[in-house]
Amino acid sequence: MGLGIRIWAATGVAAAVIAPSAAHAACQVNTPGTMHLGAGGTYDLTLDMSAGDHCSIFFVGGTASVKFDTLSVEQAPRSGKLVKIDALSYDFAPAAGSSSDNFELKLCGTDAKGHGCNTLRYRAAVR
Repeated sequence: MGLGIRIWAATGVAAAVIAPSAAHAACQVNTPGTMHLGAGGTYDLTLDMSAGDHCSIFFVGGTASVKFDTLSVEQAPRSGKLVKIDALSYDFAPAAGSSSDNFELKLCGTDAKGHGCNTLRYRAAVR
């Protein structure tokens, strides 16, 4: 599992990662850049993945000024499967034969801008 993509930057610390769930998996994410918890907001992200693979989405790390509290499903995928792994991680697998799917996660926590929540809108493009 050598692939990890930083999607959250807070004072230079990689705090969130999207990674393949298997060594052969191809899972890449296009992100809007730096996001801030305290500012709130909605962010669009695209998962580019291979058919038959799945991606783990997890939030780790942080600093004295960044703390993740909760990660929850705001909107389930239409046809794929989103499984909670632990308090701050999910595994997403698209449905067989699907070319795309959408889902939303809500991430809450505290950073230098204060406490807040962000909506992360994922669009999975399956090739």
